Order: sequence, then structure tokens, then C-alpha cells
Amino acid sequence: MLANIGYDVWLGNNRGNKYSRSHISLNPDKDKNFWNYSYHEMGKYDLPAMIDFIQLTTRSNRKITYVGHSQGTSQLFAGMTLLPDYFEQKINGFIALGPVTNIKNVNQSFLNLLVDFKLDKVFSNLGIYELLRNSDSLNKLEKTLCTLITSICQGLLKLIADYDIKDDDLDRFIVFIAHFPSGSSTRSFLHFAQSIRYDNFASFEDMVPYDFSKASKKIPIALLVGKDDRLATVTDNRNLKVILENNNILNFYKEYDNTGHLSFFFSISNITTKDAIAKIQEFSG
Repeated sequence: MLANIGYDVWLGNNRGNKYSRSHISLNPDKDKNFWNYSYHEMGKYDLPAMIDFIQLTTRSNRKITYVGHSQGTSQLFAGMTLLPDYFEQKINGFIALGPVTNIKNVNQSFLNLLVDFKLDKVFSNLGIYELLRNSDSLNKLEKTLCTLITSICQGLLKLIADYDIKDDDLDRFIVFIAHFPSGSSTRSFLHFAQSIRYDNFASFEDMVPYDFSKASKKIPIALLVGKDDRLATVTDNRNLKVILENNNILNFYKEYDNTGHLSFFFSISNITTKDAIAKIQEFSG
């Protein structure tokens, strides 16, 4: 779609999922240090590596418009406070779909379970460093059940992301579920659990707040928020809106009806797409 209107599109891939288990020295099946990361490290190290790779490959120093969803927004929100000069030089704008920073009001079952039952301590005591590892057999089972019994698919979609699924394309969700879950570090989940438990958006364990006053004022931010989002809730994002406004870095804010956390990927009406493309065109000049 974006290629059709004259833009090159690069899709990032976060470490730890089934497509990113390689390392020059660490074995993810044996070395716990492989899993010693959360969105903090993704924002500080991984995003710069991706951006530098794009510019090296394209032989261009043109700035990039960053479009992130969910954890993809968390890592840039963190990164732009940690490395403001770098991102100012590399990014012309930030479009945040289902933005996730402080998620005190989240209503997502798995994360709530982590907090309510203190599963982070359980995982630490048991030495569990990876969660929701990809299983081809599980993916096939999920896809089969969703295809044969639609109500199961609808229930799963409501459970993990969306209150209202009437605008969600269940056929596309079946494609999605064939790759879900794909695994990540336990630390990544615990970082989000920390935000819920302590009502903060801060580094993991030492809880140093990500200070938006340090972020570059030259990177405009657009927040696209789903009114039916169980994870990136309207309440939390209205609070984020005020913070970004106070720091003069909010360019655009809009709440969308019939839009949950995964609707950005398979909404039938695509009500957010027009605004996202308009912002890409604006930021890219």
C-alpha cells in the first residue's frame, strides 16, 4: 500500500521471536543472557541498529518516518528519551498505533495475571527466561480451531486485545493466529507488569523514569488510539497526550470507534489507515 504511493517500507523484527533467535555467541536454548532484555534495550540498541542498516542498505541518509504498534511504540518512546540526539538525526516523525507507555489501566488478562499473582517472582525462582515460545503444532491447532469454530477465535481475540470485534476481519485474524505466540523474553513481559504494578513508565527494576522533556522537539508524534483497546487504553493514552503536549512534541491525537489493540492490523473499515498515511506524507515532506 505505501509502496504504491511512493514510499519504501521496511518491517522491523524484535529479538527473541521465532524469526530472531540467532546470536554470534549465545544460544537462546542454553544461555539465559540471551534473554536479558526488554523494550528498554530494543529502544536503545535494536532500533538504532535497524535504522543504520536501512540507511546503509539504501545508501541514503534520508530521515525515516517510524510507524510502531504496541511494544513497537514503547521502545521508541523509551529510546527517544535515552538517545535524543541520535533519533533527532534519523527520524522525521513517529506514528504510534495503540501506544503503550504507562499502562496502569490495562485490562489484558495475561499481564494482569503477572501482576495479581506475582508471577514475576515465580518465573525468577524457576529460572524461566523465555515466555510463549513458538510452537508449530500449537499454531496449527489454533488455526484449525479458529477455522472450524468461529466462536473460539472471537473469544481469543476479545481475551487478548479487543473489547469489540465487529470491525475485525476474522479471516485475517486466522492468518495472524498461525504465527501467535512467537515468543519473547520473560523480562519484556515483566517490564510491562512493572508499569501496571507501580504506575510508571520507567526503566526495568531500577525504575528511572523515561523523561519526555529530554526527547527532541523536532520529532512530531501522532497518537492513534482505539476506544476498544484492552491494552493501550483510552484512559492511559489521554494521560500520555497531556505529557506530550506539555513537552511540545504532540502533533496529532485521535480516538477511533470500534478499534481494539489488533484492529490496526485487520480492521475491515481501515478507519485508522487514512490518518496514518496522511501523517507519513506530512512528516516525510
